Amino acid sequence: MEMNSLTHGSGNGLLHSKYQQGKQNNYYLKQLGQRVECKSGKILARPGEILSHCFFIRTGRVAAFATTSAGNERLLYSFEADNLILAQYVISGKPCSLHYRAIIPTVAQMISLNELTQAMCSCHAVTLDVIDAISEYSEIAIQRLINDLEPKAGARIAGQFIDLADVFGVVCGDKIMIAEKITQDMIASLVGLHRVTVAKEMKKLKDCGILSQKEGNYFISDLKALIAYRNNCIEQ
Repeated sequence: MEMNSLTHGSGNGLLHSKYQQGKQNNYYLKQLGQRVECKSGKILARPGEILSHCFFIRTGRVAAFATTSAGNERLLYSFEADNLILAQYVISGKPCSLHYRAIIPTVAQMISLNELTQAMCSCHAVTLDVIDAISEYSEIAIQRLINDLEPKAGARIAGQFIDLADVFGVVCGDKIMIAEKITQDMIASLVGLHRVTVAKEMKKLKDCGILSQKEGNYFISDLKALIAYRNNCIEQ
C-alpha cells in the first residue's frame, strides 16, 4: 500500500482493536469455518458487498479503510490475532461499509453465517464472544468520533504517529520504525493541518527525543512516552 494514497486520518491512536477473546473461547472460534491464508494486500471485503462470511484472525493483521470521493484511502481500524471481524455485517445482512484488507500475511478462519449462528446456538461462550466483538467495534467508532473533535495540533500529530506505529510499526532495536516512508506533507494531509503547523509540532516531538528520522523512515523511541505526550496535549 502506498502511504500517499491515505488522507485525512483522525490521529486519535485508537485504530487497533483492543478486544481479544478469552483463551477457552478462542478454541471454539478456531474450530469454525475454513482456514484461509491471505497474502499481504488481499481484500477481504469491499464497500457495498453483502457478506456471507466473517473472519477470526489467527495470525497477521487486517486493516479497515474508507475511500474518499477522490479515490484516496483513510485508515480507520486495525485488527490483529484473536479478533473476530465482519460479524456485524454477516449477522445483520447489511452491506459492508469499508474496505478490509490484510496488510501483512494473515491466517484466519473464514466462517459462514450458518456456521456462526449454529455455534452461537450451541455454545453460550461463542454468543458472548460475538456480542463483545461487535460492541467493541462500536465503542472504538464512538471514541474515534470523540477524538476527531480534538482540535489541538500536538495531540493530533502525536495521535497520528501512534496510529502509524500500531499499523505499520516494526521493532528495530529499542525503537519502533514506521515501515512506510512518509513526508510532512503526507502527515499534514492525514491530520488535516497546515504543513507549517505539522513541522512545528514534529520538531517538539524530536526535541523531546520521542521521534527521530533516518533515511526517510520515522522512529519512535518510546511509545508510552508518545501516548503520554498526546494525553498531556489534550489536557492542556
